[in-house]
Order: sequence, then structure tokens, then C-alpha cells
Amino acid sequence: MSTARRISSLLSRDRVHQPNPKYTQAAVLIGIVQTPSGEQVIFNRRASSMNNHASEICLPGGVLECIDHGSHTDAALREANEEIGLPKENVQVIGVLESYVTSQHIEVTPIVAIVRRPTEWILQTHEVEEVVELPLSTFLEARNYRHISKSYYGREVNTVSITCNSCEIWGLTAKIMMQLQQLVDQDSN
Repeated sequence: MSTARRISSLLSRDRVHQPNPKYTQAAVLIGIVQTPSGEQVIFNRRASSMNNHASEICLPGGVLECIDHGSHTDAALREANEEIGLPKENVQVIGVLESYVTSQHIEVTPIVAIVRRPTEWILQTHEVEEVVELPLSTFLEARNYRHISKSYYGREVNTVSITCNSCEIWGLTAKIMMQLQQLVDQDSN
């Protein structure tokens, strides 16, 4: 059984996220794509011209808009389509992870999906510099995560980091991927 199918069996597709009205709502997509070299997770490298988190690796996603009708899944799929040209029909949602609240008071809900890679990635270049596909297996090994201290908005924060194929992923994105790792790890024990 593929790792994505195993993750699917661990997640509840029917889980209803109860958003906290105190926070702005957002969603990200953990898109898992099968390639000749194995299962990969789709990330964005943010454009170097961005004011916040320039050139950092993140998951496709963003804030819920009226068009999403309160659906985190719809928001994640819409944002992935806008940012990297991922058609909704290429995405099979397999579940939802627990949400996180950021220091900017945004509640982010991760949507996990199996993705069929489009013929071509169509980037929203003012936001995304490139699509980065990284091995899912790296993110499922607890030993690959480390706790770090990093300067963020002028203050030191303690957070999580993981390095994969020379790409450092830290903060919320690393925490989300670590939650996926812990879900799989709990099932193994």
C-alpha cells in the first residue's frame, strides 16, 4: 500500500473543522504526488519580492474568501489553483489535519490530498518563484525534525525545522509536516 493510501486510512475525510471566530481562517494543501522516484509533497518557493517570508518554502494555500463559502477544502484547492495552476480535478482530498493558530492570529487548517501532477505548473509569479517537490519519506522520519531558535519579526522564536534536498522548511510548514509524521508514527506503534 502506498504511504498516501496509508495516511488516507488514518485521516477522517468527514472531520468537520469548527473554526474559531476569533481568528482569520486559512487553509493549506499537503499535496502528495506519485513520481517515478516515489511519493513527493508539493511545496511553493515564495517569490523573492514578497514582503513576508520571501524565498521560503511553504505549502500552497491562503486565507478563506467569500467564494469558498466557509470551506477550508475549497480554499486550499482554490489557492493551489491560483498559485501553481493545480486543477481541482487533479486533486483527491483524503483528509484534514488539526489546525494551527499563527502568531498573526490566523487559524490554518491543513488539507491532505493525493494529487495528479498537471502537464505544466502555471505559477502566479508575484507570489511563487517555483514549485518544489520533496520526498514524502523525509517528512515521515521523526529524526529529521529539529527544534531551533530563529529571528522572526525582530524577536527570537522557538520553532521546528526540517531540511530536505538543501531546502530548509521551518515554522508553521514544518509543524504541519511534523503533525503528519506523528500521525503515521502513532499508527506504527
